[in-house]
Amino acid sequence: IISADTALGAEPADTDELLVSDAGVLKRMDYSYIKASPGLVRLLSTSGTNASTVDISSTYITSTYDHYKIYFSGKAATDNTGLQVQFSTNNGSSYVTSGYTFNVSDIGQGNQNATTSASQLQFTNQAYLGNDTNEGFTGVFDVLNPNSTTIPTMMVSIMSGSDNGNTFFLQAGNGRVNDGTQAHNSLKFFQSSGNYASYAIQVYGVLK
Repeated sequence: IISADTALGAEPADTDELLVSDAGVLKRMDYSYIKASPGLVRLLSTSGTNASTVDISSTYITSTYDHYKIYFSGKAATDNTGLQVQFSTNNGSSYVTSGYTFNVSDIGQGNQNATTSASQLQFTNQAYLGNDTNEGFTGVFDVLNPNSTTIPTMMVSIMSGSDNGNTFFLQAGNGRVNDGTQAHNSLKFFQSSGNYASYAIQVYGVLK
């Protein structure tokens, strides 16, 4: 007898069964066949102030995922600085300090097309971050193959920021760690000088 007297009260397990009518024939079906399969799994969401580094540890960088997507925004505490990244093979006990290769492409030049009170957002480029009231940065970073011992760890970025009040930049970058036999289980963001006055970061694992 199907009474439905008891409520489940949570998402069904993969092997929980539902009853469906298949062309008039009542059949059982595992929930795993119809459940949503999101492409991204949120692993970390945090914010802070006055930080010298923003670290993503081996708690989050694991063999469960090959690729990670990071959303990172904030404000530099020191004017005219740049955002940098290093990787670690031992959960941050030390960081790789050589063998990095990178490229950053600036979209726009200087303060061209810097406009106030415009009817749309328009991004131009500056090659550094500022710390004044109207300045800050935001970026999306993809980390690829950090756990591989055959493919170098790679990183791709799209970053927007401000150095001079109403002057904005947009940068696209990529880079890798040239030690393809090493797996990396943590990384850190840090400024070329000074701290982060404030930051917010979210880390997602990309389902295989």
